[in-house]
Amino acid sequence: MTTAGQLIDRVNSELLAGTVEERNKLALAVDASATTITFTYDLGPLRDNTVFQIGTELMYVWEANSTAKTAEVERGYGGTTAASHAIGDVVIHNPRFPRHMVLNQLNAELGDLSSPMNGLFQIKTLDVSYNGSDRMVNLAGVTDMIDLYDVRYRYLSDDYPIVRNVRLLRDMPTSDFTSGFALAFDAPVRAGSVRVLYKAAYDLFTAESDTVAAAGGSSTLDGADHLHHPVHGRSVVLHGHIVVVGAGARGVPGCVERSPVHAGFGVWQVRPCV
Repeated sequence: MTTAGQLIDRVNSELLAGTVEERNKLALAVDASATTITFTYDLGPLRDNTVFQIGTELMYVWEANSTAKTAEVERGYGGTTAASHAIGDVVIHNPRFPRHMVLNQLNAELGDLSSPMNGLFQIKTLDVSYNGSDRMVNLAGVTDMIDLYDVRYRYLSDDYPIVRNVRLLRDMPTSDFTSGFALAFDAPVRAGSVRVLYKAAYDLFTAESDTVAAAGGSSTLDGADHLHHPVHGRSVVLHGHIVVVGAGARGVPGCVERSPVHAGFGVWQVRPCV
């Protein structure tokens, strides 16, 4: 399963286009508060008033000691978060595309994919215990609903008929409906368990170890091989559930390739065919 860290690696690989950034390694593990960093190899370009990266954390060098291979640093530089790092973790000198900035842009893209313009979403479920008499019920715990997708009631263990005359109500008084969302039944529904499937925005990555599936992406698309498919215009449906971004001028043929940023979220990009 692809992680946010692997997506960052893909993006950096394309942006760097073969450029090799100067690297080092940690000789000693550090916690989030340590300010003396010890390196494995000669410091090279790492000197006073430069920046290096470990994971998604940037550190600013106040003083470098090339003999001891150490540096006195400011942790969590540039709005990054100080974290623990292990022996052997890779150090990148003055990264051209800092990992925390790529992660921030990944999250911005996830938000954009769920925007009304693009209209993509993940599916979440909620089981509601219904008494059979209330006209409206609270959707407990829901905070990010875009719209209803499907509502069914449990008739038998192997039979869940669709509830058709049902509406989503938003911005309801939280004194009566704690979530602010309510399910309104416009026709009688028998008492029991009601399963609500609803559309929700993609979750954001909080760490490089977060997976595409955890953010609401598709494990099927996430594992798909690279495809190359000729198309015209700005959008295409490919294998039933593909949305294309970055297409060329209308009417100009292009080729669909999986976007390294959007892998697993059903989003592909168009580039000129060669």
